[in-house]
Amino acid sequence: MIEPKIALIFPYPGIGDFIMTTPFFRQLKILHRNTQFHLLLREDARFRELAENQDFASVGYFKRKFTAREFFRFAAKLRGQKFTHIYTFREGLKYKLLTLLCARPSHAMGRGFLWVRGHRFDSHAHFASRFFLTDPVKSISAENLGDNYELKIPEKFRRSAEEYLGRKGIRPDRLILLNPGAWEKSKRWSLTNFIVLAQYYREQGFCPVFTLGPFERELEKTLLEGNFEIFRSESLCTLAALIGHSRAFITNDTGPMHIACCMPVTLAAVISRRACLTVRPLKPGAVILSSSPDCALECETCDQNCLDQVKPAQLIEKLKSCLL
Repeated sequence: MIEPKIALIFPYPGIGDFIMTTPFFRQLKILHRNTQFHLLLREDARFRELAENQDFASVGYFKRKFTAREFFRFAAKLRGQKFTHIYTFREGLKYKLLTLLCARPSHAMGRGFLWVRGHRFDSHAHFASRFFLTDPVKSISAENLGDNYELKIPEKFRRSAEEYLGRKGIRPDRLILLNPGAWEKSKRWSLTNFIVLAQYYREQGFCPVFTLGPFERELEKTLLEGNFEIFRSESLCTLAALIGHSRAFITNDTGPMHIACCMPVTLAAVISRRACLTVRPLKPGAVILSSSPDCALECETCDQNCLDQVKPAQLIEKLKSCLL
């Protein structure tokens, strides 16, 4: 008897892409009990550490771009592992061809195809709810996916976050994290606004700490001039643990925003109108501030930063009852 095992080919690089798919992973594991799940990621995936600490039998990587020879070698490697199903989380000829090359008629692997619908927006913010699900996962719908993202954070990373707070003498109930960066600069609310918030909460007796990723070092100089504490960590798991220890997490539309959806923390996000329709944080009680509702949503051709419409005073007012 062939041991049931499933390959999940996930060719998106973003942290949020991965986290927004965790409700689907959870339901898929319920549907396929006693099955090994093997995750295959692009080698430039920014969430590698998070994925490697979840409950997958293995996590492997493939190139972002294949030569024809490399592509067929990759398909042959997958075929040789005799997966009972392969789910491909992307629409496109390359990935359709990949799953077809891996098909084993005796296993009816074709029933496991999973391709993305190509519509512009979705009424659901779940990344996974934008999938066209074919048999045998047709019972997984947007309605029963639920709103709860989830991440498993090993204890060693939680201890690392606690040790950081201990060294700095910061009480978790006084800790407010501010995350001013974003992979795409168009998603960034002005650093000046974050500084206004930090100054306000410092005066209120809280301890504001800025979190910066490895690609946001250009923000450091301004923050150091303001004598603000900065948390720099190459570890996404440690950042997730620190978010879980904080009183509030204030952020742009970026990967850590979705990480905060998995943690017991008050989340405030300043995001574009378009993001409100597609990737808003689905977290009970999340505070979401955005531009005016008459936005045309033409982000690619827009020459304005709509986030400038959001003022620090609006966020302070929204968070007032959460921080009492």
